[in-house]
Amino acid sequence: MKARTIVACMLLSLLAAPRAVLADGNDFIAVELRVDRPEIAYAGAYRAMLYATPGAVISGDDFTNVWLSLWLDVLPGTYGKSFTQVGLMKRASGFRWFVFAENGFTYCRGTTRYEGLGCEGLVGDIVSESNWYDVELRNIGFAWDAMLYDTVGFPWVLARVNKVSAQIYRATVTVEEGYATAPDPNLFIRNFMYHPRIMVDALSYTFLDWPRSDTGVDFNQDPQRFSRLSSASLPVGLPVCPDHYGATVDLWGDEYIWGAGTGYTTCEALMFWPRAYIPYVKSP
Repeated sequence: MKARTIVACMLLSLLAAPRAVLADGNDFIAVELRVDRPEIAYAGAYRAMLYATPGAVISGDDFTNVWLSLWLDVLPGTYGKSFTQVGLMKRASGFRWFVFAENGFTYCRGTTRYEGLGCEGLVGDIVSESNWYDVELRNIGFAWDAMLYDTVGFPWVLARVNKVSAQIYRATVTVEEGYATAPDPNLFIRNFMYHPRIMVDALSYTFLDWPRSDTGVDFNQDPQRFSRLSSASLPVGLPVCPDHYGATVDLWGDEYIWGAGTGYTTCEALMFWPRAYIPYVKSP
């Protein structure tokens, strides 16, 4: 989510896209989730559980956040491919939930921002730091609902996204730092992500873990067969991992739980690896 920096999703293969001049830079630790199989691309609902520990004091327009995102088409777009995200954000004014959608909203529970493309909750609305929250993007046929489950599991619709799409074309779970003036402040971040899931039964509303990466580790075969973690920075070429941010994977003996932020040093990893393969983890 960009504080009007308009590069909310531009990492990995999108790093070459132009940036708005209203921001100086962004750092990302991203897990790209596989979307190659029909049961994933057409699942209809997607979840991830997110956690944010209290970070450094933030000033000005700088921010940190963690989010689940989907690309809902393959047509050219200003921000991506009908890029849509829901997550948790820390600003100077406090901690809140947020939604961003290139296609805009028909409903926003909070405050509409970014020329109708952003929706942010008030500080203290539903979320607070040091808690786990499930976020979800759900296809309801004529639109997509961005949802958040509170600490007792009650679902809240945060925003209704103006997009008709039965298929997703890309999905990520990402930690981001955005800063408005140089140099990069390298704000303290310590976020955790737990078990991204896809819906497997619409009648019972049942979710299961995101399918594991395919066999083999040759990412050149077909990158969409794998879920993988990597780091990225804007402006392009500035290093972020491991000097400032990185990841730690397979937390508590569970390969579907990972952390990202300050002090972690894993820069690349094959995520949710097949049982028959040794995990691929790269640290400098």
